[in-house]
Amino acid sequence: MKRTILHFSFLLLLCQTASAQTAWVEAGLKFGFGSAYLYNKGIANWEYTHSKFRPCYRAAVKFAVNFDLSHQIAMEGSFNHSAHTFIYPATGTATDETVIQWNTISSGLFYRYSKSPIYLEIGPEVDFAYSVAQDDEPLPDGQYYRNRYLSGMVGFGGYLWQSGIIAIESGVRLHCALTNFVTEEGAFLDYPIPQIGAFSPVTDFTQLFRSEILLAVNIAIGKSSKKMFQQRDCVFGQTP
Repeated sequence: MKRTILHFSFLLLLCQTASAQTAWVEAGLKFGFGSAYLYNKGIANWEYTHSKFRPCYRAAVKFAVNFDLSHQIAMEGSFNHSAHTFIYPATGTATDETVIQWNTISSGLFYRYSKSPIYLEIGPEVDFAYSVAQDDEPLPDGQYYRNRYLSGMVGFGGYLWQSGIIAIESGVRLHCALTNFVTEEGAFLDYPIPQIGAFSPVTDFTQLFRSEILLAVNIAIGKSSKKMFQQRDCVFGQTP
């Protein structure tokens, strides 16, 4: 909550200090679909283990301050569902699998550079994991997997269409956790796959990656924002 207040205060300060520039604001809703991957060097180097795709989902709200048509600072909050499946040998020729699922609330502060209709964006994000389950069994909060971790995000996309105060954009993002997703206790017990600890060394550091395709709807706030909004080039054109 404190981080959210700080982010919002930072955006308000930007609005005030940019009064001599062409500054305007917009809000947005985002929906994402993609996949997640837990990388552990020990698991990855064991030739008998591989991963299976599981879908991930994201729903987010955004508040952004734009400077002219090229630069944007945005605060974003989101709910995310992520999952990853490891498949590995059990006994004989049989195989087994471990499914890890986690739900997070994320708060990010991003910078975007636009050369309409294309944009690039980058920034940090703090993720709060409020529930983690392994093989459909809920795990104790923060015992084996961290309930808070820092991520970095890079993304690109384009403005598809806009009319009046509403615009649609689409993009691709890659998130990478900068801290170990597994706790010290979890690493000692060979998480994320305790079952293979006797066969292959599971290293201490497990890195979380998440990639997604996003679709967003943006709304200009105020008359000056609407005027700037309509100057933004779009892939499929725009209507007055």
